[in-house]
Amino acid sequence: MKKIKLEASLTKPILEIIQDKEIEIASSCGGNASCGTCHVFILSGEVSKETSIESEFWKGRKKKKNERLSCQTYALEDIMVNLRQKKNEV
Repeated sequence: MKKIKLEASLTKPILEIIQDKEIEIASSCGGNASCGTCHVFILSGEVSKETSIESEFWKGRKKKKNERLSCQTYALEDIMVNLRQKKNEV
């Protein structure tokens, strides 16, 4: 896991903020909330509520505490997240 600090943005999802920093993050579906490879763990800071699209994705899956899809989540304030560094890292 890689811990990174991200600035708040109401216009870009966390996935885009990470990509803008040129940090590698998986996103097999291109940010369409269908693959789950862009998931992150929110360590601190406030983020947007789960969208209906994200809620639908998590149905029937085991979701860990503070786990979110970065393509569907916005940082409402500066946040700290953990993200996978390798595609197969859990």
